[in-house]
Amino acid sequence: MISVIVPCYNHAKYLPQTLHSVLMQSYNNWECIIVNDGSTDNTEEVASEWVKKDMRFKYIKKINGGLSSARNEGLNVIIGKYVQFLDADDLIENEKLKLSLEVIGKASPTLVISDFMVFDEISSKLLPPWCDLGKININFATILLEWDITFTIPIHCGLFPAFYFNRIRFDETLGAKEDWLIWLSIFKEFQPNILYINKSLVVYRYCPLSMTKNYAFMHANINKAFYKIYNEFVNETYADDYFRKVNNYWYQELKNAEKRNQMILQSRIFRFSAAIAKPIRYITELFKLLKHSK
Repeated sequence: MISVIVPCYNHAKYLPQTLHSVLMQSYNNWECIIVNDGSTDNTEEVASEWVKKDMRFKYIKKINGGLSSARNEGLNVIIGKYVQFLDADDLIENEKLKLSLEVIGKASPTLVISDFMVFDEISSKLLPPWCDLGKININFATILLEWDITFTIPIHCGLFPAFYFNRIRFDETLGAKEDWLIWLSIFKEFQPNILYINKSLVVYRYCPLSMTKNYAFMHANINKAFYKIYNEFVNETYADDYFRKVNNYWYQELKNAEKRNQMILQSRIFRFSAAIAKPIRYITELFKLLKHSK
């Protein structure tokens, strides 16, 4: 059996598509655990409909604890030999589970990674991935030093042996970059043999309003992740390159922030707001002078 874990926080509008992509799998021996992470929308109502529709769907409700907490809650109850993670706004292609198992064959449990596509919410178009996973030598060193530079691996691309998660779990203290830590933990603990499927079997939804665009939130969690990774994974072999990576990251972020500020200053809305604000400032100052003159 394959255990599919779908954490959901206020993504009820996407959840039917996501669960439909599981239901339509050509491989039938799966369970799908929907974890409602304290949603305030109609996630419970939507999930309940799918549980009634097919007994392979299972539902868990918990207080809000974040994405890592929801995934870990799902891991607590899985009964499958392999784990497929799938966020509530993403999709897997019909052959994802079947092809992954065929690649494994009769070999001992190992890690299968497939390629992915990007669905742009604004244009409603499927776009190529931001990196070519087939050209990356994926190992501990490249994940540590090249992550977010030459590649990242959406967690949905993997089919993981379930026993990995007897020893490792998602870091619940992080609100972002938790996937980076879990990939590092897997490669440090298990040194897996990678079996790669050169097909786009995952659809990653890109939404400009997602938490990845909340810069203050992301930066705080990236700092925390950098610190945790340094303490847990960086030894003398990687220290210089790791510090260089961190410095380069923040240098680029500074340049990006300057660019965003320039775009704001040059925008029509900003110029219009400034034009309105200018006379208001003058009136405010005039009232102050009149008040003091009395």
